[in-house]
Amino acid sequence: DGAGAVRPEEALRAVSKGEREGGVRMVGRSRLRQTFAPPPFETPLRGSSGRTERLVKTRRIAGGIRMTARALMVWGCTSDAGKSFLATALCRWYADQGLRVAPFKAQNMSNNARVVDEGEIGCAQWFQAMAARKRPEVRHNPVLLKPESDTRSQVVVMGQVDRELSAMDWRGRSALLWERARGPLRELMSENDLVVLEGAGSPAEINLAGCDFANLHSARESAARCLLVSDIDRGGSFAHLHGTWALLPEDLRGNLDGFILNKFRGDPKLLA
Repeated sequence: DGAGAVRPEEALRAVSKGEREGGVRMVGRSRLRQTFAPPPFETPLRGSSGRTERLVKTRRIAGGIRMTARALMVWGCTSDAGKSFLATALCRWYADQGLRVAPFKAQNMSNNARVVDEGEIGCAQWFQAMAARKRPEVRHNPVLLKPESDTRSQVVVMGQVDRELSAMDWRGRSALLWERARGPLRELMSENDLVVLEGAGSPAEINLAGCDFANLHSARESAARCLLVSDIDRGGSFAHLHGTWALLPEDLRGNLDGFILNKFRGDPKLLA
C-alpha cells in the first residue's frame, strides 16, 4: 500500500516463479508433493478425460454429498504466522499443475473485505481465489466477523450482515455459524480436485476446542492433511511447533504432515 510496495499479482507471479526454480523452501516439501501432487504426466491436465478418477478417491459423507476433492489445510501456531500468504501460494501452485482448486476459510475476522457478486468476503480469500484462477465468491469465506469494539463484531454470513447472529453471544452462535459454513465446504469439495483451507489463529486454543469450526471442525469435515506454520522471526518456533502438535486433539494429530518455518533467513544446514 505504500511506496515501493509489491502488488498482489506481482507477488503471486514471484511465488509461482520461485517455486518452479526451487526458490521457495518448505520443510518437508518432498513429503508434501508425494502426498498431494498429481502423478507424473506429459500433457497438461486441464480438459483431460478421467482427471478426477485418476487423481482422487471418491467418498461419501453424512448427508449424501459426493466428495471428490482432497483437502489441504494451513494451520498457524499464532495469528500472523503466514497462513494467508502460504495458502495463496499453494492455490496458485496447484492451479498451475492443472488442478481445479478452491480456497476456503470457514470464519475470518477482519475489517478488510472485498465485494463479490453475493456480498463481501475477507480480502485473503479474495486473493486466494484469484490465485486459484477462480471467481471469488461468498462460499470461499462463508462467515466474516467485522470487529466493532473489543467485545462486539458484526457477523456477515454468506456475504450479508446477519443482525440476529451479531447480537448473540459468540459461544452461543458458533454452532449455528458452523452449520452455515459446512454446506459451502461440502459444495466446494464436490466441485474441485483440491480445496486449500486456511485456519484461524491457532488450532491449539484448548479453551475453544469445542466450538473451533475455523480450525478443528473444518479439518474433520474435509479430512484435510494439514501443515503448521510458525514465524521464526518471533523466536521460539520449535516450542511453538511442538507445543501446538502436543495440544491438538488426538484424532487430528495424525493429520499433521509438515512443519513450515516462515521468514527463515539462516543457514538451512542448521535445521539438520
